[in-house]
Parts: sequence; structure tokens; C-alpha cells
Amino acid sequence: EMAKALHEAPWLPTAGLDRTHHAQWSVLCVWLCCCGGGAVSGPCYVYIMVTEPDDDNIPPIKVGISANPSLRLIEIKTGCPYPVWISTEVAFPTRRQALSVEQSFHAKYSGARLAGEWFALFDQEAHQGVWNCIEALGLAEVAQ
Repeated sequence: EMAKALHEAPWLPTAGLDRTHHAQWSVLCVWLCCCGGGAVSGPCYVYIMVTEPDDDNIPPIKVGISANPSLRLIEIKTGCPYPVWISTEVAFPTRRQALSVEQSFHAKYSGARLAGEWFALFDQEAHQGVWNCIEALGLAEVAQ
């Protein structure tokens, strides 16, 4: 209901949007209304997404956060030329906790960063790295 109302708000310039931009606007409306739009409170997940390796290379993995990893996976699949799946999801009571784990992981593994949140790591190494960050931050008791 709320996403539909926001999408159809008369003060928003959606009438002149082409099909691509209209679809992007629709996704944004759903994200803002259903996923919290980056809200600081509420449950949030640290996820690891894995792709298939290219030849003999280490497969790119993505470590990020989302209130809805399944929806995030759909968004990633749209722009990724390789099969992608979620290998790990760790739930936290708040987005702030998940963000601290994500930032800790990104800093610790910056040498393996390919671009953005994508890293040249094996899935098991990334999984262990996330849990090492969780433990180092003292969040093991709230992580699920």
C-alpha cells in the first residue's frame, strides 16, 4: 500500500520516465517502504554472495549488508553476467551492528578487493573472515 502510494504520488515526476527509469523508480519505492531504505534500526544481515570462477581464477565474492538479502540477490543478478548465489547470511538485531561487521571485513581484506564490495577470495575464506570480524567486534552473541 505504502509503496504504491509513494509510486503514484502526484508531486513526483514519474509521468515522463522511460520504461527503464520507471522500473528503477518502482524498485526504489518498494525498497524505501518495505526494506527500511537503509534504516538504522531493525534486523539486518551481513551476506556473502558467490559467483562461479572464471577459468582457474578465484571466484569473485561480494560481502555486503541488507535488510532483505534475497531481494538484494535479485538486484545483483540483474547486473551480473555470471550465476550468483548467497552462501552466507548472518542476522543482526540492528543495521548498525551489521554495518560494523561489513566495514571491518572490507578494511581487513582491502588487499583482495576487486571493486566496490567484490573481493577475490574463496567462499570459505570470506566466511571465516566475516566470523573473525564478528568475534573481534564482540558481536558473536547477537549474530544468528
